[in-house]
Amino acid sequence: MVRGIATSEHFVVYLTKSYFTRWFCRLEALVAIQLKKSLIVVYEADSRHGGGADYVALVNQACSKYPEFRDWMLSTEAIPMARRVFQRAGTVAEIARRLGAGVMEAPSTTDGASDRAGGSEIEEQKREIRRLNLLVDGLCGENEQLWAAVEGLQATVERLAARPS
Repeated sequence: MVRGIATSEHFVVYLTKSYFTRWFCRLEALVAIQLKKSLIVVYEADSRHGGGADYVALVNQACSKYPEFRDWMLSTEAIPMARRVFQRAGTVAEIARRLGAGVMEAPSTTDGASDRAGGSEIEEQKREIRRLNLLVDGLCGENEQLWAAVEGLQATVERLAARPS
């Protein structure tokens, strides 16, 4: 985990009410703070999934036992996670933009331009979505590797704790 954070330009937090209750999340956050990584916060806006629509209230709740993280979490503009399909593409595009992935801006809807988009623009958006899906698939694979490493570390800690003194 530490190596992954150290070699990354950004540190992305998916904030829920229980984020800081996990020791490995606090470890990652401490490493990111110490290494002064660029923070990107995506927060669960749906209370049914451990979040809340009021970001400051969510941060206060998530940091209630660990207040040292509160100011850090509030130091950047957070992105609410959109679960509805028509909103999710915009959320993912914003995350990718902040990561520097060069994703094109979402089309403006203020003048109805998205309703009149030509076939070539729609095809370009479909290609971009496919590219983002590949990126997400790769991140999911990395996530699985990280969880396997965490489980290995937990097993080692348990073995060491079980040894007689």
